[in-house]
Amino acid sequence: MRTTRGQSPLTAEHGQPRRPLNLEFLEPRVLLSAPEAALQPFSASPALFAPNQGQWADASVRFVHSSGGATVALTDSGPVFQLSSVGAASVPRDGVANVAQFSVTFEGARAVTPVGQDPSQAVYNYYVGDPATWRTDVPTFETVAYLGLWDGIDLLTWGRRDGLKYEFHIAPGADPGQIRLRYEGIEGLSLDKSGALHIATALGEVVDDAPVIYQVIGGERVGIAGSFRVLDAATCGFAVTGPYDPQAELVIDPAIAWSSYLGGSDLDAGYGLAVDGSGDVFITGTTFSSNFPSDGGFDTSRSGISDAFLTKVSASGALLWSTFLGGSDYEGGYEVAVDAAGDAFITGETYSGNFPTLNAFQDKRKGNFDAFVTKVSGAGVLLWSSYLGGGDDDAGWAIAVDNMGDAFITGRTASSGFPASGAFDTDYEGGTYDAFVTKVSGAGVLLWSSFLGGSNQDEGRRIAVDAAGDAFVTGRTLSKSFPTPGGFDTSYGGGSSFDAFVTKVSGAGALLWSSFLGGSKDDQGRGIAVDPSGDVFVTGDTASSDFPTLGGFDTSRSGTTDAFLTKVSGGGALLWSSYLGGSKDDTGGSVVTDPLGNVIVAGNTLSSDFPTLVALDTTRGGPQDAFVTKVTGAGTLLWSSYLGGSKEDWVTDIAMDGSGNTFVAGYTASSDFPAPGGFDTTRGGPQDAFVTKIANSPPTLTAIAVLGGGVEETDFALPYAALAAAANEADLDGDAVSFRIEAVSTGTLTKGGVPVVPGVTLLSAGESLVWHPGLNHSGTLPAFTVKAWDGHAASAAAVQVSVVVAPVADVPGFYDSVPSDPSAVLFEQLFAFDFHSTNEGQPGQVYSLVAGPAWLSMNPTTGLLSGTPTQRGDIGSAPVTVRVDDGLGNTDDFTFQLAVQAHVIALGAGLATPLTKARFTDAAGNLVDASVKGGGVFYLVRAVAPDAGGNYHNDTPGDLLFIEGDGTDAKATLSLKVSSPSKAPSPSTTVRDIVVNGSLSLSAPALNLLGDLTVTGGVGKLTLGDVAAPHLLAIGADPLIGSASIVLGRVQDATLTSATPLKSLSVVEWLDTDATPDVITAPWISSLATTGSKTAGGPVGDFEASLALSGLGATKDTLSKASIVGSVVGGVWNVAGAAGSLTVRGDLSNCSFQADWLKSLKVTGAIGEDGSDGDSDVFRVLNGSFSASDMTWKGVIPPDHWFGSLRAFVG
Repeated sequence: MRTTRGQSPLTAEHGQPRRPLNLEFLEPRVLLSAPEAALQPFSASPALFAPNQGQWADASVRFVHSSGGATVALTDSGPVFQLSSVGAASVPRDGVANVAQFSVTFEGARAVTPVGQDPSQAVYNYYVGDPATWRTDVPTFETVAYLGLWDGIDLLTWGRRDGLKYEFHIAPGADPGQIRLRYEGIEGLSLDKSGALHIATALGEVVDDAPVIYQVIGGERVGIAGSFRVLDAATCGFAVTGPYDPQAELVIDPAIAWSSYLGGSDLDAGYGLAVDGSGDVFITGTTFSSNFPSDGGFDTSRSGISDAFLTKVSASGALLWSTFLGGSDYEGGYEVAVDAAGDAFITGETYSGNFPTLNAFQDKRKGNFDAFVTKVSGAGVLLWSSYLGGGDDDAGWAIAVDNMGDAFITGRTASSGFPASGAFDTDYEGGTYDAFVTKVSGAGVLLWSSFLGGSNQDEGRRIAVDAAGDAFVTGRTLSKSFPTPGGFDTSYGGGSSFDAFVTKVSGAGALLWSSFLGGSKDDQGRGIAVDPSGDVFVTGDTASSDFPTLGGFDTSRSGTTDAFLTKVSGGGALLWSSYLGGSKDDTGGSVVTDPLGNVIVAGNTLSSDFPTLVALDTTRGGPQDAFVTKVTGAGTLLWSSYLGGSKEDWVTDIAMDGSGNTFVAGYTASSDFPAPGGFDTTRGGPQDAFVTKIANSPPTLTAIAVLGGGVEETDFALPYAALAAAANEADLDGDAVSFRIEAVSTGTLTKGGVPVVPGVTLLSAGESLVWHPGLNHSGTLPAFTVKAWDGHAASAAAVQVSVVVAPVADVPGFYDSVPSDPSAVLFEQLFAFDFHSTNEGQPGQVYSLVAGPAWLSMNPTTGLLSGTPTQRGDIGSAPVTVRVDDGLGNTDDFTFQLAVQAHVIALGAGLATPLTKARFTDAAGNLVDASVKGGGVFYLVRAVAPDAGGNYHNDTPGDLLFIEGDGTDAKATLSLKVSSPSKAPSPSTTVRDIVVNGSLSLSAPALNLLGDLTVTGGVGKLTLGDVAAPHLLAIGADPLIGSASIVLGRVQDATLTSATPLKSLSVVEWLDTDATPDVITAPWISSLATTGSKTAGGPVGDFEASLALSGLGATKDTLSKASIVGSVVGGVWNVAGAAGSLTVRGDLSNCSFQADWLKSLKVTGAIGEDGSDGDSDVFRVLNGSFSASDMTWKGVIPPDHWFGSLRAFVG
């Protein structure tokens, strides 16, 4: 969005040029007027629409939105805008208002009545004019919609404090060319060369920037080319010129993500800006406004003449909290930095003797004014705060935080007693000021501090920290004796003027190198940043025509003062340097780098010819605008833009989040500063702070032309330049675009001889890939897919890279990728294998199944062999032969054995016949009696011997038992009894996996489960021996089984999931010894118990699992009773319902518990929390009464435990 500025064709009544209006397509912002009395009801909540309930005489008006001297009436025919000029007077002396009115109608659209959506809680009362039109309790709406204007097209409008936002929603399949907007009451429509729409009115021009159109595909944005379409002098629409998905909705988005004023009714200025890991923004500065927003802050009242402030704004532009920071005199917050935890560090200066200090390393002001350092949590809580200074004047001007959370501060000091210790210079060097560098720990401890300067005036303006924890400082100096060891310029060149300087200091406080930076006149360093390689970018301003401009994009000073941008290596070598400016004064204020090593500089300009490129705003709006410019790490200009309104605007700081979005802060005197989507879109005083987010535009990639030159089974080299030439890709920000490999479709793909990693490997300028098509793969083949990548974000959908591959004719054959011989499939499960020929894609080629079981079939075109064995007679092994025929008399056959295996219980040798009763010998020589009662049969299938451990596995053929229950017969029972032929005591056998197709009861107390148990239906009773890790116990549901009783031995590292409620669950002991939490999931459990072991030294009955009980179908308590004979260690008990009595005879350690009700808790041992599980363990009783008399425990409960309303009682 931008406004054309300068002399209007029309002259204002009082000799002043009329200010142009501002309207953005699909997000128009207009300055409107109405009688003051009519505007009054809207001033309190300017972002709402009020329906016409008779308070306005014109019945055609359905809704009205007013704000900031603006009125929009929504009628059945369309919106009507009433515009007023902005100036000292909106009504001249002759009584004729400077007002223009125009309307927009929808050509070819249906007659639609606008409807209110998203009702707000606010109501309006109208007491204006004739009492017959007074209305009270008029509802309000946040959105008004014209639904179904054209086929598949809706128009939605939102109120904002600075005007109105429109958005057309174009449904999948709808034609955007239907949209025709007819303007009535204007003087003409035109487009400029940038594609912006100019709407001429009697008050001047409304300028609407070219639309940005995109679709959201698969959760990611795809840019679509499009433009305005002027049909005649009063009618326009828009054209979508780029390819797009007609099955997805079209969306329009402005380039400025959001922008907001920040201030009260007096002078306010934003000086510092930082962004946390979530993309939220911190702004600091100075306010003279007593009504500066201070919601949610630790200090909500201004204390002195002016206070510093700290404000946090969400990534989406919402005000999260804001606070004053100061004492009874003057304070200024000059810079803010954020650590990895999201806490903010602020520095500045204070004249107040009662500046708030907390846990301070210096709690008294020593001079006329001191620097200060303050840490505030991400939630707005003051953590610590301290003065920093000596007996004279001191100011903190910049702060940065390293990876350890320690803070570095720079500024200026006139105090010889400034706290300087443990660093390279602890003596004040004289002159008006010395710069200083101070390091403070994240906990607020002064670690070291140093002077930095010579015999004259020296000031540290900005500081940055690299990944190694070393600090870089820039500023200005008048000292010829300023320290410059190892610098690229060790001679002061400024004469009686300042030189900029760049200094590197180690994290331990040692001076590593330092250099002058300047020419023969005044030069000042104002911003500094470090890129990912450790190189440094410095910006500021220079009046020197001989400023060093090695390799710069602009080597000649254009104005009295130009901004500059200089790159210096981490070792102190000058890499390149450039002027940046127009024909008047320009200043670089701050700089930030992105992950690709590009640099964005922000500053201020008086030049109407400041260089702009791919700009948000190409025209200076007032006597001074801010600017934002992006340059590659090699020194090439990518884009550059003005940012401002019609008066003075200053940018003071810049930052970037992890997604490549850019944030700038500063202050403005412009009432029309661009503020779309912000929490405050109206200037409150003569000067407000501002914060603006400029969204990173992900690259677009819509198509890649088919590449030629491939040969079957031959390396195909693909350099970046060739892929880029074939690709239809773009990046609105001018970022260098790489291609990220998303998937390899066919063949192999390598970079530098190493296989690519999908989703990771990038192909960038100067690099190459090698694709190798497979044997007999020819034709136009899909090789791999890519997305465009700009260093921050990827394009939306992956795009296929295809290569034309010339064939090499030979006899057909099957690829080496064929089924193993023998292969196996479980009964009633799908077998599928996709065969491929070495002559894949050759015309006339046919696949066929030559021999095999009847349940198999083969697709003659694709080669897919598939089928599902569903008959009992399918169990067994059979040869399968498949054939490929090239249609020219050449064939190739492949044969393999395919076995159909029954579902799994692994025991000893047996018979392959259906049985209801059998005895056999297991691998250990024990006798196993298996029997089924109440319906169902089991099968013992002949196979090979067990493994060396005597156990059978699904993937190791052995004697398998398949149990087929009666489906819904809950009485079917399988019993496994183990006995020893030698009469040895307590024999047992081992089982790897059990799969039951149906429902039954299983009784096998001497059977130790080593693998998984899966029952598709319900289980009435389940009795097993020990259950060894790792394994899953999964039980389904059966309508004839109300609940299950489960008895297990010693369980270790298990997961039990039961869709059937558990009447009882009894285990000897349940231990969790691995990194995966053990969880028991069920609708409800009536009784949960551990029994321990009576054997000396046996299990003690501990319980270390988590509970997840949903409460579904619980007739009483979700957990009626729990009795643990040992200790409860760890775990999370989540009971969605009531819990009865919980008894623990040992200790209860590191356990979290939550239930709606709890009847009683008895712990014989101690309740403890040692922090070993990394959390704070609590007992939550959400409803009902729970008193001290319901609890019994031993020892002291840690403070992080609480029981419903008894939190204070237990600590």
